[in-house]
Amino acid sequence: MTRKQILTFIAMGMGILAVAVAIPAIEKSFKTTVETIQWVVNGYVLSFGVLIVTFGRLADIFGRRKVFFIGLAVFGLA
Repeated sequence: MTRKQILTFIAMGMGILAVAVAIPAIEKSFKTTVETIQWVVNGYVLSFGVLIVTFGRLADIFGRRKVFFIGLAVFGLA
């Protein structure tokens, strides 16, 4: 594995860890159960898995920079 791949895996792992650590705080803030929050986490992971493949292919076709800025704009508008 290259250094870049290792750093990518570490960054992804930290993102998932942050979501896992935040679950109790989210549960208290929204006054809900762990089971309900787990559905939210599952939805996040599922959409992340689908969109990373889709946008990776779009980046191959249209260019990484263009797709990155389009994604950034959509995220900013949301």
